[in-house]
Amino acid sequence: MQGTLIHLFDHLIFFYIDFFTFFAANNLYWFVFVTTKEPITYYKRENQMLLNLLSF
Repeated sequence: MQGTLIHLFDHLIFFYIDFFTFFAANNLYWFVFVTTKEPITYYKRENQMLLNLLSF
């Protein structure tokens, strides 16, 4: 049981690191999107990456 908890805790640490990195980078993507009028498919692909992270 303790091994499982540690395993989940590892997942949570890495998830939060990825999560905040994602949102920090996402602000940059939106800035680029607004200034260059890039297609929104790039944002959707990044969003899919976040959804994949949610389902470890």
